[in-house]
Amino acid sequence: GSDGAVTVCSDGTPIDLFASLGGTPDAGGTWGGGLVNGMFDPAVNAAGTYTYTVTATPPCVDATALVVVTVEMPNNPGISAVDTVCTGDAPFDLFTRLGGNPDPGGSWTGPEGPIAGTFDPASSPQGTYTYLLTGLACGDASATVQMTVLPGPNAGQDNAVALCNTGPLVNLAGLLAGTPDQGGTWTAPDSSVMPSGIINPATASSGQYTYTVAGNASCPDASATVSISINLAPDAGTNGSLAACSSDDPVALFGLLGGSPDQGGTWTMQPVGTPFNGTLDPASDPSGSYVYTVAGLAPCPSASAQVTVTVTQAPDAGNDSTLALCSTDAPVNMFNLLAGTPDAGGSWTDSGGNGTSAIFNPAQSLPGTYRYVIQAIGPCPQDVAQLDISVSQAAFAGVGGDTTLCASGDPFPLATLLGGAFDAGGTWSGPGGMGSDGWVHPDTATSGSYSYTVTAPAPCPAAIAVVQVEIIPLPQAQPSFVMDNGCAPVGVTFISGYDGPGACHWDFGNGMDTTACGPVTIVYDQPGNYTVHFTADPGNGCATMFQTEVVQVVVKPTAAFNMVGPVASTHNPTVAFGNQSSGATGYAWDFGGQGTSTAVTPQFTFPYDVEGIYPICLIAYASPTCADTACADLLIPASASVFVPNAFTPDGDGKNDDFAPIVGGLDPGDYHFYIFDRWGQLVFSTDDIKAGWDGKKDGHDAPQDVYVWKLVGQDVIAKTRLERTGHVTLVR
Repeated sequence: GSDGAVTVCSDGTPIDLFASLGGTPDAGGTWGGGLVNGMFDPAVNAAGTYTYTVTATPPCVDATALVVVTVEMPNNPGISAVDTVCTGDAPFDLFTRLGGNPDPGGSWTGPEGPIAGTFDPASSPQGTYTYLLTGLACGDASATVQMTVLPGPNAGQDNAVALCNTGPLVNLAGLLAGTPDQGGTWTAPDSSVMPSGIINPATASSGQYTYTVAGNASCPDASATVSISINLAPDAGTNGSLAACSSDDPVALFGLLGGSPDQGGTWTMQPVGTPFNGTLDPASDPSGSYVYTVAGLAPCPSASAQVTVTVTQAPDAGNDSTLALCSTDAPVNMFNLLAGTPDAGGSWTDSGGNGTSAIFNPAQSLPGTYRYVIQAIGPCPQDVAQLDISVSQAAFAGVGGDTTLCASGDPFPLATLLGGAFDAGGTWSGPGGMGSDGWVHPDTATSGSYSYTVTAPAPCPAAIAVVQVEIIPLPQAQPSFVMDNGCAPVGVTFISGYDGPGACHWDFGNGMDTTACGPVTIVYDQPGNYTVHFTADPGNGCATMFQTEVVQVVVKPTAAFNMVGPVASTHNPTVAFGNQSSGATGYAWDFGGQGTSTAVTPQFTFPYDVEGIYPICLIAYASPTCADTACADLLIPASASVFVPNAFTPDGDGKNDDFAPIVGGLDPGDYHFYIFDRWGQLVFSTDDIKAGWDGKKDGHDAPQDVYVWKLVGQDVIAKTRLERTGHVTLVR
């Protein structure tokens, strides 16, 4: 099914919630919330949401629906009542006459139909009045009030009225509410009996005025009161006027009203009625009528008075100002230098009080204080503004000139290029703003504009003069030479590296020269050091001499060497070399590609255990370009070798029965081999290079153990001693 809702009364009978489901729900489901067979008992079960579930057969899923149950409590209209009133009694709410504790919110119906619930004894009919509370599940509930009205006096109903002390006479009877009977009596607030019910607000007192009508046998006297409050009429004073100057101080208009105006009123500016704060500022507020209004407490009307204001615009000479000028500035109109917004048409006086023109010429006029005066207008006094002028003397940096310099020239003073009587103490700057000491150093400086700046006192600008300097660059050349070798005689080819205009000149240092730019080849047949100079002259007065490297010519040396010391071998591959060269000052050795040296008599170690032939070369230098080379092959022969086993088995099987070292390159005539036991006792010795130990000691088998051996001999080639020791294990 689908979700549903139901409302039940708390004292109602149980209901089946299945009937509250929407749609066509399947029967046989289960209910949550503790319901038995889906029955909801208002006396037992609580209001809330109850779930109905129908179990499905897979793959379908269970279906659920909800029923929201609301439990309504029965209405309580209270207990019916009976009441008797007199026609002069005050109206009342019928709800207050019900007994018990009735619920609010119900409706009333009287003998003449529905009513609001208020009973007025003077006008409401007597009879039965029903109070009804409408219910939903629990049904409607009602109670009644039986009203009886006895005829009696009617003094009307109470009322409260405010009067103004300037108002007319008032008949109090007309101020009572309801329908009061005629013929009653009035009592004043001071309890005095009034001969009539008429009061004069100008003299009467505020308070309660009581009207009483005499009662009868059924009802007592009836009374009603009128609460009178008498408000005083406001006083805005009498009209006033003001004539002001726009430069006057602000003034409070309240003090300009006549009479005795009340405080706390409001101001407006007419005729537009713009709100105004009551203080007139002649500098900004216009002429016109300013109305002061004091609001009256009802029923008193508001009171107004006005102040008529006439504002005269004050003369404006502007504001004081100061001005600093330079002696070279153009003439100025002092009127334009005043601060503020001065009026035109005024007059100027100088520092001595003498009349003067408004034009100030910095080159001729005297600095000082100048006054601008606007004459008085009406109530406004004259106005004066003061202008203090100072004049600073301009600086002079001279007149610029120009010059042309060679890049190789001496330092040049820039000040000599300035014309005129320029001021001293200025600063120089070069092209691009770089700093300058006032001198041009042609070898490092650049062509361009050089500025001389003289700082002047403010507001004068700095004075600047510009001179033009052109620096002719030196001709560019890279003279060099190429020589076959440095051994006399030698041919040397000179290259200038210069391709500019003009002429060339070579001085070869040997008494020869030429004007050819090159290449030029010269033969030097005598040893010596020759300094060569090359000069490039582009024809602009900036010829430059270049010095090449010194040409060194020497006698060719002779290279020779030999090997000294013991014969080398693979076990002693260090060889010493003797230098037998002549006429050389430097050497370069190459040890067969294994290494190099520049020593005069070097020593070199070749690879160990490597037999080989190494080509040894020596280059003997008389100069970097004059040398001789000598080469020879060096043989490093193989050295003696020893191999000793570490165990043997003297068991007579013909395999490994003897223990002896395997040697090569040892002198058979200088060979000794020894074997010792662990206690250092000699068990075997021999001088035969081919003999070995058979494992016996004193003719008997030596025990299985570890023995120490020692071999002493001489290398047959290198004639060096060889000594080796080790261990051998005898295995039985």
